[in-house]
Amino acid sequence: FQLGNTGLRPERSVERELGLDLGFFDQRATLGVTYYNKRTGDVILQVPVSPSATGSGSALRNAATISNRGVEVEL
Repeated sequence: FQLGNTGLRPERSVERELGLDLGFFDQRATLGVTYYNKRTGDVILQVPVSPSATGSGSALRNAATISNRGVEVEL
């Protein structure tokens, strides 16, 4: 059983990526560097609801922010 949630907001994501590719020795060797940064807000999660409120079940809630960032290097 799942309860409805009229206050549920959509998940929103922002992503930025910046990269650089270089070639050396007549393109026989390459170097690639990429920086990325992604942030997702209002992540929708399924959370349990108190059995005294519904008997048993769950509800969808905006419950988190997820951040993912890093650097990739390729040679």
